Parts: sequence; structure tokens; C-alpha cells
Amino acid sequence: QRKLTSPLIRLPDLPLTEICFKEAVTGKAGTADQYFHLCLYCGHGQLERILDQEILYAKGHYHFRTSLSPTASQAADYFLNFIRKTIQKDWFDNIVEVGCNDLYLLDSLRAHGRRFIGIDPVLKEMEFNFEDKNFELIGDFFENTNLSEKIKGKKNLILSSHTLEHLPDPAATIKRLLDLADQR
Repeated sequence: QRKLTSPLIRLPDLPLTEICFKEAVTGKAGTADQYFHLCLYCGHGQLERILDQEILYAKGHYHFRTSLSPTASQAADYFLNFIRKTIQKDWFDNIVEVGCNDLYLLDSLRAHGRRFIGIDPVLKEMEFNFEDKNFELIGDFFENTNLSEKIKGKKNLILSSHTLEHLPDPAATIKRLLDLADQR
């Protein structure tokens, strides 16, 4: 692993997106100093700081919902079309979505599964308010979830869209998902 060079771009007090406040805020709120680095060896860019998930998803501050955003719902529909072309008329014991937000994508796949598991910290304290017994909602980070205990059956579809940028260690998450898939 190479050491980061001097930042190419400095972003002091960069506003955090998708954090909303119910009342006007005076002073600094929802910002972080951030720096963009470019590796001259391979050409990849990298942000210097990973922000704490607890800050980004603090109770009551993260209000972004897929179904309320035209661009997010269009992106989800694009992904949904890809999934439907891939699975065709296939049916699954479990369909799991990591980073399910407001269940927009997971709900759209009802015709393809028996049981649905949605994992997202924005669901915290809403897990038991959902009345559909075929849905299990987990209001926590994927890193804190033992998914192998939740899945019942052998044929499973596990998906995630627009979540890698929210994970502190995306490679470890992908490895966990692949290890789980290998067991089935």
C-alpha cells in the first residue's frame, strides 16, 4: 500500500449531503474537512477521510428516501430492470437487500420471492412497525448483522445498490456476502 501524496483538492467544511435539520441551524453543522488524493502511480483517486457512519445516519438526521427522489427512483428502476432480465421468472426463498432505504427496490421484487429481508440503519426503531409478515426489517448497519442466522432456505438473491460508498470497508462487506453465497 502506497502512502497518500499531498492532496490534489482540499475541501474544508465540505457540507454533508442528505442530512436535514427540522429547524434553522446557526454556525457549523453537517460539515467535514475532506481531501482528495490522486495516486500518480495508478491514476486512482481517493478521499482521505472516512466519515463515521453513526454521524451520517444519526437518528432523525438522514431523511433521503429513494421513493421521494426522481433521480434515485429512476436509478433503482434501471437496476430493477437489470435484475428482472437476469432472474427472468425465477423465484427465491429469500431476497435480501443491503441498504434498502425505504424498501423501494425490495418491494418491487415481491413476485420473485417468499421472504424479504431489508437491512438499513434508517429503519432503526421502525423494524416492528411494518405489517407484512414476509418482510423482516433490520434497522442496523450490515456490519452488525448476522445474515446467516436470518436466511431460511437455499435459493437466495442478495442485492445492494448505491451502498459501497457508505461502507467503511467495502471489500470486507463483499467478502462476507460472497462467503454467505458460497454456503448456500
